[in-house]
Amino acid sequence: MKSISLEELADCEVDIAGIGRKNMFVKSKQRMALEELLKNSFHFSCNDQILTGIITLNDLKTADIKDSELEGINSFVDQVEGVKIGVTIREMPDGNTRCSMRTSDSISADEIFRFFGGGGHYHAAACILEMSVYEARIIIEQVCESFLRKYESGCVIIRDDDYDKEANKEMKEFMFEMRRILVTKNRGIEVTLKRLRRICQNFDEVNTDGTDEELLQSAEEYRNKLLS
Repeated sequence: MKSISLEELADCEVDIAGIGRKNMFVKSKQRMALEELLKNSFHFSCNDQILTGIITLNDLKTADIKDSELEGINSFVDQVEGVKIGVTIREMPDGNTRCSMRTSDSISADEIFRFFGGGGHYHAAACILEMSVYEARIIIEQVCESFLRKYESGCVIIRDDDYDKEANKEMKEFMFEMRRILVTKNRGIEVTLKRLRRICQNFDEVNTDGTDEELLQSAEEYRNKLLS
């Protein structure tokens, strides 16, 4: 297919400025309403270098927005000056949370989200987490802060003692879930243990037949044993 230059388009009296304006600047009222809701959810951390924003199902309903209007919304957090890691955290109809990351400089979004089982490109990546958007924000901010500290010290690859003890996938999943639960509980937020119970079915050392309290106690004892 032959490409057409701007000069040739202009010769054909094509409204180049109008096309550019429509594609770059013009937004629907619904899209602007959603951006306002997202902006109101912004939370900065790590000296304003990390920015997270949340989009809930109720936000989409309030903005009366169509799926077609969501294109490019994940880059909204990337427009704030000084932010090195921006994450859009979106509630999904199935109860899971979709997280989309944008990064700048030499920070790899793919490297960070591989920590969560996701991935993508160097400056854009995504992952799915089986938790609420608010739980996801807590754990993502914690991991991003850890990454930034190591990035600024010259080490850009995440390494965590919890995960270095065992290399297999099931153990990493268990350790990640335990970290999420403990961090969330320490912040005074109610946690669900449904996912932990499912994961621990793979470990004979953890009692999965009792109450939630017994499950968590058994899982903590097993985690401490692994780290000792």
